[in-house]
Amino acid sequence: MNRWLWLWNLAYLGRAPWDIGGPRPELVRLVEGGELKRCRAIDLGCGIGENVIYLARQGFDASGVDISSRAIAKARHKAQAAGVSPTFVVDDVTNLTGVEGPFDLVVDNGCIHSLAERSREGYVRTVLRLARSDSRYLLRCFLRDPEQPLGLFQPIQLWVAAFFDLFGLRGMMEPGEVERRFSEQFEIECLEPMRPGLSIDAVYLMRRKEERIVKG
Repeated sequence: MNRWLWLWNLAYLGRAPWDIGGPRPELVRLVEGGELKRCRAIDLGCGIGENVIYLARQGFDASGVDISSRAIAKARHKAQAAGVSPTFVVDDVTNLTGVEGPFDLVVDNGCIHSLAERSREGYVRTVLRLARSDSRYLLRCFLRDPEQPLGLFQPIQLWVAAFFDLFGLRGMMEPGEVERRFSEQFEIECLEPMRPGLSIDAVYLMRRKEERIVKG
């Protein structure tokens, strides 16, 4: 069992700092702009399920996974109130056993950047197992800006990252880490860096490359 489970459940006693009260705007823009069409989709680290519920309301076959049973309970309640029936699973995205792929769309709204370094390889293996050739992967994460030290008046996401660091977690990706971990298996179609201050809040949209079958 993940030793930081208590921390995630604690965060969902009230409103978690990363809860914006609805789906991520970049996801909404891509769906309503026609870039992402109805398909089988999964949100890794779905929290209270805002992205999953939005996708379900748009006609997607949507699922969400989170390690926090408290978050998933809230997600199921919100889905019922919204009149949709997506699938929600309590499981660890770094060692996912309760979900079978493939999925056409994988979504991550700040999950991988919260993981400890040793856990990120397991997360990547999960993404690769769930995604097939031509699957899309929408990733939003915080990137550490090497030119900016952590300062007193920097934006809230840097303080969130510093909080995670106290517990041996991360809270940020290193510069170039996303490309290092994913570029071999995914084509990175766009990178949308936003700077609400001195941090980097980046959005990647990727497409899984065609799997090559090596004949022996």
